[in-house]
Amino acid sequence: MTTVAQKHVTDARDALDRRDHPQCLLLVRAGFAASPSNEDLEELLAVTRELSQGRSSVAAQARPLVAGLEGALRSRRQVAEAAPPTLPQPEYLDELIAAVRGYLDDGRETLAVTLLDDEIAEAAARRDADHLSALRQRLGGLANPPEAIASRTARVDDEVERIRWAEKRAGSTGGAPTAESTPRAAPKATPRHVTPSPPPHRYESESTNGLAIASLVLGIVWIYGLGSILALVFGYIAKGQIDDGGGRQGGRGMAIAGIVLGWIGVAGIVLFLILGLALLPSWG
Repeated sequence: MTTVAQKHVTDARDALDRRDHPQCLLLVRAGFAASPSNEDLEELLAVTRELSQGRSSVAAQARPLVAGLEGALRSRRQVAEAAPPTLPQPEYLDELIAAVRGYLDDGRETLAVTLLDDEIAEAAARRDADHLSALRQRLGGLANPPEAIASRTARVDDEVERIRWAEKRAGSTGGAPTAESTPRAAPKATPRHVTPSPPPHRYESESTNGLAIASLVLGIVWIYGLGSILALVFGYIAKGQIDDGGGRQGGRGMAIAGIVLGWIGVAGIVLFLILGLALLPSWG
């Protein structure tokens, strides 16, 4: 049975093949938030790496997502291999914080929170207080973090305190901490990769660009050439706005149609002027 994450992976690959990069980026983010398996996560990472090539605005938005996917995949592999607690990895944590900062700058606070929740839960499951402490230090370097990120910083502090307290209890009793020895006030770790799927409007254009509509209408009306010139101006402006909008606006086809009609109208004006000048002597 195909899962939601698998469907997003397939749709993202299809959008990339169609060169619909804004839609592909939205589908990759939706797949990341839909609790993908390791295989799906690897496929999302491969798609995102291809998407991050180039100098477009979509490629710039895809680069921090690559770091986030790599960090999530690395964390999963560490847990699956039951690796013993190790010293914090500065490079990995720097990449993680860079991904979080990129999501916040892009207005994707939900994805930033999900990434942090996964990292905190996995480090807490390993009882890796050193890793959490290093993460806490880097979170403190974020300038003006939103309330959701600030609450995760406080949660890291709670997890570190709980782990240290459990270690002391284990040392005093000569064994591993039992259920009774664990502080009851300790916060529960957030379940891994459990997050609500993004609302449907993330995958569709929210509105049609008004200048694209105006360009198409003016290209049809013509108005003795004035409409054609305005159709060209509005069409090029609308096309640029839609391309830079990351899939938030529709009407690209209307803008292109308005541009084509505008050039046809301008060509008609030029042809009319040439014929008029050619026939002017015979009229005289």
